[in-house]
Amino acid sequence: MSSEKIKTLMDSFGAADGFLQSKHKIKEASIYNPKWPDIYIYTDGASKGSKTSKDGRAFSGWGVYTRSVTVSGEVREFVSGGNLFNADSNEAELRAVHSALSNLRIPGRMKIISDSSYVIKGLCEIDAMIDRKNAIESINPKDRVRWHWTELRLLNIWSEIRELLKSSKILSLEAEWVRSHTLDNEEDLPNPDSAKNDKERNLIMNCIGNFHADKMANLGAKKAVRSALWFLKNEKDEYKVQKSIETCTKNLALSGFARREAVEFLASQAPDYLPRNVLVTIFDDRTLAKIDEAHEQKQAELEQKERERKALLSTKAEQITPIPKSLVLNQNEDAIEKFKRRFGMHTSLDR
Repeated sequence: MSSEKIKTLMDSFGAADGFLQSKHKIKEASIYNPKWPDIYIYTDGASKGSKTSKDGRAFSGWGVYTRSVTVSGEVREFVSGGNLFNADSNEAELRAVHSALSNLRIPGRMKIISDSSYVIKGLCEIDAMIDRKNAIESINPKDRVRWHWTELRLLNIWSEIRELLKSSKILSLEAEWVRSHTLDNEEDLPNPDSAKNDKERNLIMNCIGNFHADKMANLGAKKAVRSALWFLKNEKDEYKVQKSIETCTKNLALSGFARREAVEFLASQAPDYLPRNVLVTIFDDRTLAKIDEAHEQKQAELEQKERERKALLSTKAEQITPIPKSLVLNQNEDAIEKFKRRFGMHTSLDR
């Protein structure tokens, strides 16, 4: 990464509001042990089309990149991710944090780095989140409006996160914000040693961590599309299938990303992977034509490979020189004689 790019990132970070520029202590360590490792947890969520969805939900995924640094300087790195069939971007972000905290294996000083202001502010005000949850739950379910249920779904995850924060493995916890999508591909990944100072080095490490977490989140969103299509094929409950068809139709219409992934997946399967009536229901005509075209192309490729295989076998057969029958008989007789002389035996040919 060039010095100009780093300067641009530093300027963009400085343009954020004061709250996001700050590092926030969520949990203080009651004791200190220099042997504790520093564990940096980078989380991200991806929701494909949720911004234009009426209910704010779509095919989503979450990703986590964890980097553990021991006192001796040993570095260990881990990545994980998952998919959500129908979720909004905030739920995807929260699922990443929840998964990271629930899968801790060793105690240490933790730092969560996220590009979601919702996550950072929520961690700082988690007690207020729980108070809000209790207030909504005190409302009679019949009197709750739609946004109550939407918010309650997120607040339930916050409640679980607060319980996870009580774990003895989380010796201390900080939260820090990073700007999203600062790196486009692997070639853009900078060398932290090129940093001029600790502030630049921290920024570079955060950008790298966010890149890996974002990559896993997008992979999760892809898997959400494939999992939805797999569910339609294998689920036997007609009611669940019908509800899934409705959700798939909505989510596929929201996102070109989801439609492209669906075409790629179905093109790799047999043409009858899903019934035609289901395909016609969940896809528009243009996407359906792309699926049919992909199947035709795949069939043409298979037929071409079969023709090439047969041609190769035919060529090899023509190149084989047949062995004269008399030569084969002579070789057999010589072998029998050698066998008799070796073991002093008589065979049925001698009788």
